[in-house]
Amino acid sequence: MITIWRGGFDVCDVITSIADNNKAFFIGNDYAKTMVTAFIKLNGSTIGVVANQAKENDAAMRVDCIIKACDFIYKCDDLEIPILTLVDNKGLCACPSNEAGGVVLKSSKTGTSICKYYGAKSCINTK
Repeated sequence: MITIWRGGFDVCDVITSIADNNKAFFIGNDYAKTMVTAFIKLNGSTIGVVANQAKENDAAMRVDCIIKACDFIYKCDDLEIPILTLVDNKGLCACPSNEAGGVVLKSSKTGTSICKYYGAKSCINTK
């Protein structure tokens, strides 16, 4: 069941609701909480899921989240696993620590990792 509250919804509920048997294997839950990465079975096939978590940090992308997404996409590419991206993003976080961490440069790497990915990929806007 997907619970919607004033600030949005929990994307983990969305991921488990579309997975076979409502089961998902989440990767790195304690790291970069604004980005959710998981493996699910969809019609019996393994799928990698990358989604931003709207309930964390106002869904703004931070450097650690961008790195987490890129690493996961490259892993899926290496394993030849299709990718599903769920997007509900308000853009980049423009705080001083992110600016110092190179958020703009790192965000371009997300696009690059998706472009270099050779497998099947789909994107769903969850707004």
